[in-house]
Amino acid sequence: MKNVLLLFTILLSITVSYAQTDGKSIIDKFTKQLESYPSIEASFDFTLENKEAEISDTNSGKLVIKGEKYRLYMLGMEIYSDGKTSYSFMPNTNEVNITNVDGEEEGAVDPAKMFRMYKEGMQVNLLSSTKKGSITEYKIELTPSTEDNFVKLIVYITSDNRLNKAVTYAVDGNIYTININQMITDKDFKDTYFKFNESDHAGVDVIDMR
Repeated sequence: MKNVLLLFTILLSITVSYAQTDGKSIIDKFTKQLESYPSIEASFDFTLENKEAEISDTNSGKLVIKGEKYRLYMLGMEIYSDGKTSYSFMPNTNEVNITNVDGEEEGAVDPAKMFRMYKEGMQVNLLSSTKKGSITEYKIELTPSTEDNFVKLIVYITSDNRLNKAVTYAVDGNIYTININQMITDKDFKDTYFKFNESDHAGVDVIDMR
């Protein structure tokens, strides 16, 4: 789950580095527009591959982000976070685990915080640009200049401000791919959307680990 959150935030925030490094107006436009969104709702397919271990597994999910708050659906689980408290709900067992949000988890879904973490020391290479009708898709490779938990990240961004895909090559040989099926940026989510409500789940087993 944390890999999904981290990858989403990297692909949402790392493009700012590209704008500063290469100066491409399309990326600058994209990042400015990203910062103006009140929320981001994305449905996606998440694939984990490891060729050496012969692993290939794909799952669908949905993630909603509003500042430091988020709500994630994936692998039969629902994770809520209001920025201070995290709720992991498992519908099949009607159980919810409650924990405090630590700094690492909080930063993993806040594009502003991740921007401060990732904007320095990133090497950027525009691999290709492909014209599809009136839209251009940019394939961009980013590699950390210092030791990190990934070797390289490849993102696919379009000239109409869409994120299509992100592929992360981790140091352990795992390859994480996020294919974004739909992204909605004009919804107004109330703060209560990001907090688990026990009254909506009769008989839920609450495990409070705070």
